[in-house]
Amino acid sequence: MHSGIGSTRSLKLPTGLLHVRFSDGGNSDSESSAARLHFSEEEIRKVFRAMDKSQHGGVTAKQLCVVMKKMGTPTSESEARDIVQAADKRGTGMITEDDFVSFMRERAMEFTRQLREAFQAMDTDKSGFLTPSQLRSGLAKQGMTFSNKEFKDMLDVVDVDKSGGISWEEFLSAMQ
Repeated sequence: MHSGIGSTRSLKLPTGLLHVRFSDGGNSDSESSAARLHFSEEEIRKVFRAMDKSQHGGVTAKQLCVVMKKMGTPTSESEARDIVQAADKRGTGMITEDDFVSFMRERAMEFTRQLREAFQAMDTDKSGFLTPSQLRSGLAKQGMTFSNKEFKDMLDVVDVDKSGGISWEEFLSAMQ
């Protein structure tokens, strides 16, 4: 998680590690960030076409490794094969553009579901809002500790309406 002060952390969700970052509030770069949950179909297709350098209509595990490394997320060939296998609806051994669109939509829905589960687990009083202490406790249970200043800076970003509580919408927005 990036709180705008240079720290990078991971939030462990039920199906693995999820890397998220908090935008600094005034920076519109978060709108074009790869951390966004939902992209238009055209945006997804543009990403695929950029990966499909050979213009053969598909991306292999080896090509995916190269792309992921360029994106700053080195991926082993074994991990890339797993991704291709999960996304390859036709059994061709590569991800087609339509496979990629479908896969990315499924991942966004799964990501949102996991975020909802994390939010609900931290919302111990089931009020629909996270108090600062609930958020801090929930993050600490995931091994993420913050100095008082770091936590205050993070709250300043996340608690958009300055209500003193974090709504689901604020939590979700902060993760985009």
